[in-house]
Amino acid sequence: MVCMTSRLYQQIDETDDSWRSSMIVILDKEKYNLTSFGAVEENIIEGSGLTAREMQRIFAQMLPKALPGKSFAEMWDMPPGQKEANFYQMLWDLGQLDGYSLSMFENERFSSKELCDITNVITVRSGMMQTTKGDLTLYYIVGILLRSIFRGYKEVTDMIDEYSGIVRESEKNKKLASMAARQNNRILELEQLNIEKQEKLNQSQKEIDKLRKLVAEQEEQIKHDKERIAILEQVVAEEEAYEAGSGHDGFLVREGDAGYTSDTTRARSANVIVFGGPDKWQGQVLSLAPNYICVSVDNNTFDKKNIKGADAVVFKTDYLSHRQWYAVSDYAKKCGRKIIYCRNNIPMMFEQIERALK
Repeated sequence: MVCMTSRLYQQIDETDDSWRSSMIVILDKEKYNLTSFGAVEENIIEGSGLTAREMQRIFAQMLPKALPGKSFAEMWDMPPGQKEANFYQMLWDLGQLDGYSLSMFENERFSSKELCDITNVITVRSGMMQTTKGDLTLYYIVGILLRSIFRGYKEVTDMIDEYSGIVRESEKNKKLASMAARQNNRILELEQLNIEKQEKLNQSQKEIDKLRKLVAEQEEQIKHDKERIAILEQVVAEEEAYEAGSGHDGFLVREGDAGYTSDTTRARSANVIVFGGPDKWQGQVLSLAPNYICVSVDNNTFDKKNIKGADAVVFKTDYLSHRQWYAVSDYAKKCGRKIIYCRNNIPMMFEQIERALK
């Protein structure tokens, strides 16, 4: 028998270092919360000196059957009547009180480290009471069985926790699915509102584009009207100056004597297209220049492509529709054809053409 203390149970002194070592996981959990319990017990034994090492030696002599990789059933084959066999049977019977068979744990296998952890715990706790070699054997039997039971219990609780986690996750997923369904419904509502708003925006944009196009057309019309008014004013001034015998150059009236030449043979034989003017006026033009083409103010089907082959284009400004004016004017400018603006004076028109052809 190895006597670790003088009494079966000691009066606990909380100031005693050995007591504090035995309660180290509870009292110093801040210090050891990252250390396994087995490692803590090893540290206690290491610091306990010869007494703990003697206890480990006794264990090594006493437990030759405690082999790593063996199960409890393989380690012990206890004949009936032995103290150890009766103790084990008592544990078995206690389990039977709740219908719990220890046989399910008899085949649990242990590694060297796991067996060492069991002996370390017994070594540390045996230091607080009178301990016999027989006691150590019983402690060891209890240690192996309890560790088997606790291991199985941990597996069960882990399974329960895992299942509980699955249930919790399932409930969580149900809540998330419900939330997602509500959010999807809200998204559909908002998308429908966006569609309706977008349709209104599209309609408004169409109206805006229509108004912008109308404004642009009106601005273009104003620009053309200003140009036409300026041309009309210039033509009137030129014709009045011509008829008054004043000198002028092309469309621009200038001071001094510079009248138009009377030789307009080239102008009257050129390929010229005249737009506008009453039929009587156009007849007079054709009588003096048979090669000319006169287009009636009401003619909206004239092929503008003929302008490309013309030597000059004439507008009778006071007798020409807006539609003809702008359509022919734009096309003639694109083709690079000179436009002669006149009013009533036919001789002046010929002289303007003559100068334009030089």
